[in-house]
Amino acid sequence: MKNVCITYKMRCGDDVAETCVVLPMTDSRANSVLSLGEDSVFVSSAHQGSVYRALAAMAVCQGYDYAGFCSAVLA
Repeated sequence: MKNVCITYKMRCGDDVAETCVVLPMTDSRANSVLSLGEDSVFVSSAHQGSVYRALAAMAVCQGYDYAGFCSAVLA
């Protein structure tokens, strides 16, 4: 398991916020996210990957719509 710090953007009307979250994930998933970023199947909106779904759900919990992945680093 690796901890990955993911920075992402959220939007509510004209208000745009950027925040980050540390997510524990398997080594293979973490390696994909760290090396491919938004092109990873786990982050891609086209694939509705697990990381994409988690970020979208957290944005909604904070009163925003998910706006997109920014970056990922090993935490």
